[in-house]
Amino acid sequence: MAQQMNDAIKSVLNDTQYKRYTELELQWTGPSALSREDVGKQVGITPDQQTKIRDIQRAEMEKIRGQFQGGGGAGGDRTAMQENMRKVRDSIDKQVLALLNDGQKAKWNALLGKAFKFDPPR
Repeated sequence: MAQQMNDAIKSVLNDTQYKRYTELELQWTGPSALSREDVGKQVGITPDQQTKIRDIQRAEMEKIRGQFQGGGGAGGDRTAMQENMRKVRDSIDKQVLALLNDGQKAKWNALLGKAFKFDPPR
């Protein structure tokens, strides 16, 4: 499904537009995108790093599930839930980037292109 959507997008954009689209998509997704095979390959992620990235993602998401299942959730407070998810994402991003060597960090940053400031979700 994702590949079909990507192919459809690629069919209507020129090469420059498509390159920028992929940069923006990676900026939006953040370092978690390194768990994707295509992105990991471009950055040179090793199988060991790939496993560690997935373990980090799994552990952080378990924390969120535990908070909501244990009654410690935001109690329907959307703002609190969004803040909690932002903290989890920030934690994942920091841990994943710490796994990269300098060469991999340079490749990752090159894939991101020029920084874009996204509006916060509503």
